[in-house]
Amino acid sequence: MKVNIVISASAQAQIRNVIEWSSRHQPVERVKEKIKTVILQWKKQIEKFPQSGIRCQYLEDLSYQEMLKDDYRFIYEINQTDTEHCFVYLHIFCHQRMDYKTLIETSLVV
Repeated sequence: MKVNIVISASAQAQIRNVIEWSSRHQPVERVKEKIKTVILQWKKQIEKFPQSGIRCQYLEDLSYQEMLKDDYRFIYEINQTDTEHCFVYLHIFCHQRMDYKTLIETSLVV
């Protein structure tokens, strides 16, 4: 199956915010490398197994899933167009200790 991954503008902003916040406590290059590695691990897993996350507890729509990788949470939507193609939209990226329910309420319109 061909999986196309799209990172939303809000998720991109959240990634920048995580880098900015974490850079207060660690060298910025180390933070960027860690975030890049975590995102690449997530993408690699999603490309092989798009349904490998779990249902997002704050959303009723079953096309939304969440996955924890390292210290980070990914909230994404799966849109399978047919048996051969699938689009995955990353909507939220945050530290797993963050209040992601509020992020969902402010970032997603479902």
